[in-house]
Order: sequence, then C-alpha cells, then structure tokens
Amino acid sequence: MKKKFKKVVIVGMGLIGGSIGKTLLKKGFAEEVVAVVRRESAIDEVMQACGATSVTLNGIEAVKGADVLILAVPVGTIVPKAIELAPFLSKGCLVTDVGSTKGKIVEKLEKVFEEKALFVGSHPMAGTEKGGVFAAREDLFDKAVCILTPTPMTSPEAVTKAGAFWNMIGMEVIELEPVNHDKILARISHLPHLAAYALVRAVAVDTNTNMNSNLVAGGFLGTTRIASSPPNLWVDIFFDNSKEVIASGKRFISEMENIIKALEEKDDKELLKLLEESKVYRDAIVKRLKRG
Repeated sequence: MKKKFKKVVIVGMGLIGGSIGKTLLKKGFAEEVVAVVRRESAIDEVMQACGATSVTLNGIEAVKGADVLILAVPVGTIVPKAIELAPFLSKGCLVTDVGSTKGKIVEKLEKVFEEKALFVGSHPMAGTEKGGVFAAREDLFDKAVCILTPTPMTSPEAVTKAGAFWNMIGMEVIELEPVNHDKILARISHLPHLAAYALVRAVAVDTNTNMNSNLVAGGFLGTTRIASSPPNLWVDIFFDNSKEVIASGKRFISEMENIIKALEEKDDKELLKLLEESKVYRDAIVKRLKRG
C-alpha cells in the first residue's frame, strides 16, 4: 500500500492543481488536501469539483503543518507566492512547483526555501487546452512524464520525495538540469503553442469571419487546438523562457522559408525532400512513443 500523506497543500486550483487534488483524494493518497485560492467565488468551485477537502484564501495558515506544498500558480506568480509562504513551512515539508519553465524559477526558489523546506522543481507534462478546476481529471497524469530539475544544491531527500509523489499519482519521473529543460521545452512545447497562436492569426487575417464552419477541416482544428489554451498563462511562459522561445521561433521561420523558397523556385524535388524528411522524423518519434 502506498504511503498516505497527512496534509497536502495546493496553491492554485486550475487544471493541474485541481487534477492533483482530485487524484490524491479519489485514490486515497491524502487524508487532507487544502486548496489555496485567490477568489472567494473559487471556494465553492473547488469543492464542487471535488479537488480538495477544504479551501481557503489564507495561504499562510494553510501551509502550517503541511507534508507537501504544490505551487500550481502561473509561472509569473510562483516566486512571489513562494516568498510569502516560505517562513511558515516545516523543514521536512516537500515543496515543488509545476511551472513549464524552470531555469529562473529554480534558481530563485532554491534561495527562498534554503534551510526552510525541501525544494525541487517539477514539471508534470500533462494537460489539455482547457483550463480551470472544472476541467480537472483524476486520470490526467496516468502514464505521463514528470520532469524533476534538481541542481547541485538540491537535497537528495527532496528528489526522492518528489519522485515518489509523482509516481504515486501515476507519472513516470525523469531528471533534467533546469537550463536543459528550458531548451528542450522551448522546442517541443513552447514553440508548438507559439506556432498554433500564429497560425490562427494568419488564417483569421485573410478569412471571412462568417466562413461556413463546415469548411473548417480536421487539419486546422487539430493543428490549432492548443491555441485555445489560456493566453495569460502562455504570456508568462513565453517571457520567462524568451531566449529559448525566440531561438526556436527563428528556427521555425527558417524552415518555413525553406519550404516557401522551394515553392517559389518551382523546385518539386527540394520540396519533396523537405516534406519527406519531416515525415520520417515525426514517424520515428511516434514509433518510439508507441514502443514506450
């Protein structure tokens, strides 16, 4: 039987925070899940969504005596929230965040929680384009990957505890250095979101807004699905990892220009080569995923 936590505190009850709470409670992994929200109206929403045993606006009182603290707020507010709560934690409390960027956040939070709690950065690679606690699902993390981002300063105990926590709710855990995490995620996550938002804009500029919806094919909808993600969250992510996002965006533009050049020069051989290379690469990725 897996260990049951006495008290898990989750600050921020959107899709990820809500799904963590829901999973812990549905599977019996926590006696108490306390949700910290910033709006009074969110209290009833979280309880209706079954994401916590109690909900409060008072984070300082909530974290006292916690076994685990999950910072599930937007990237831009993780550090200020950590600074606010750190003095009230027990030294044995595991603290982690769920931010999609890690370099700057981990660097700052290691100092915030030094000698105050056990901190390690986390990035659960799970989600949908939907946001809010009512989108929370207890199966969201099943067989998904969570990236831990320890540094030489990180306590081995924090890594062990965080790994066990994410394993408990169904995730496979891997480790990456924070900087390496941000480089990789800029290409496989941040760039696809950037491209989806840009693609929607490119289509919207030249398309009659009264276009018959029956003309919209699966290719457009599938490719742009993630452009329905909450824009405010992605503004924070893009800016926090701007160096890597810009580099990835420029590489994307370069590849688009290669394809456009082949079209302009009526070079069907070059165009076929470019498209075939893309297909081979993507098919290889899909094959590895299925094998895993």
